[in-house]
Amino acid sequence: MSSACLGEKLPCWSVQNFGFLSWHKMASALTTARLPRTMATFEWNTGQIFRTARIRTTPFEFGNVCLFKNRPVYIVDVGRGTTCRVAPLDKKDDERHWRTFTVDASLMSVPQNPIQLEDIPRLPQAGGIYSWNSGQDSDRLPAESVSVQIQPNTNVIVIGRPSWRTTRVQFHGANAAQPSFLIFTHHLSRELGIVQR
Repeated sequence: MSSACLGEKLPCWSVQNFGFLSWHKMASALTTARLPRTMATFEWNTGQIFRTARIRTTPFEFGNVCLFKNRPVYIVDVGRGTTCRVAPLDKKDDERHWRTFTVDASLMSVPQNPIQLEDIPRLPQAGGIYSWNSGQDSDRLPAESVSVQIQPNTNVIVIGRPSWRTTRVQFHGANAAQPSFLIFTHHLSRELGIVQR
């Protein structure tokens, strides 16, 4: 929206006075200003969306194969420069989706020779119907879903965008009217059934 348009819609605002404060300018201002609520909000965001230390960049990118403690891993999320989320390539379950872990990026290295993949880790598809089974895992569902009772080999449908750690699903079939809930993505079968459109 142009300044002229904004001025017409908000005639009591002067667009000439618009501006912004960076997090660093705010940090400097809060050393002398007495703004307890602003200070509390600022402290909450420190370390999350505001950092005083520079974020260390890494040579790792999504989709690359690297080594973590000399084990081949597939990078699924580069994080914020200090961590990466990876799928170990030497431990996979041919029946279920890939299990991923967050690791310290400083312990990763680029392999001297390229590693060829026969099977590339993939996420479930939104709207896809999969069979749920936790296998031997003791953590059967994420903490957000402790009230849900789900039996092994139950068909579920993926709701929204899945992630490498958890995916929101809903029962498929007779129990479809029940609310959606979170599951660990690696508890979903890799075989895709029908994709709902």
